[in-house]
Amino acid sequence: MKKRILRQFLFTLIGILFLNVANAQWDTSSQTTTGNEVYVGSTFKYRVTEIPGNTYVWSVDGGNALTDDGTSGGFDQATITWTAEGTHTVTVVETTSSSCSTTSTFQVKVVANNSVITFASVVPTCATTDPTTTVSQTLSFTGGTAPWFIDYTITETDGSETTFTNENVGTSNVFTKIFNNNPGGVAQIYKVTITGARDSYGVKPNNHDFDAAADGPIVVDFVVNQNPATTTIEHD
Repeated sequence: MKKRILRQFLFTLIGILFLNVANAQWDTSSQTTTGNEVYVGSTFKYRVTEIPGNTYVWSVDGGNALTDDGTSGGFDQATITWTAEGTHTVTVVETTSSSCSTTSTFQVKVVANNSVITFASVVPTCATTDPTTTVSQTLSFTGGTAPWFIDYTITETDGSETTFTNENVGTSNVFTKIFNNNPGGVAQIYKVTITGARDSYGVKPNNHDFDAAADGPIVVDFVVNQNPATTTIEHD
């Protein structure tokens, strides 16, 4: 009996913890106060508790993009991508089977995208006199809502490539390459190609739109030029 009660208690506790984790991202805090505004280009979900049999109609002003996601997991929700600056209103009208309805609204302040990506070029260097040469460069973000996610490809000297998608880099990432020195050999090249970047709400950097033809990917080459293989000095 005691074991069964303990087992039931543990199952209940796990269920509560799971529910808390699942709902951790949801809250009712203001999105108009300083520091809580949303950025142009961000995507948020909004929801209300679902009452079976009732219908829900969502809307948003200002030409912002809204998708009614329908009901799931006891909630009715919509997804909005904010495209216009200013203070806007999210509205949901809930109607019963008896055609009685209530309207709930939520205001959101949308501000200009202030996020910036920085990934500077690397000046080619000569190999050290050690067996290896290490080259590093930092990719960083300011503004937006951390963590940031990036898509990128690594190209080695031999042309082989490795692609990474949606990698969480927080607010910065240090790319490091250790080259094997080869005196008298060809230059060693390590190419980092950033093909996409977005913050936790889908906002792209304001200073670089990876989808625009004028911007495209950010490419940084790490180049180590090899020293000459100077021979031993001889004499006659």
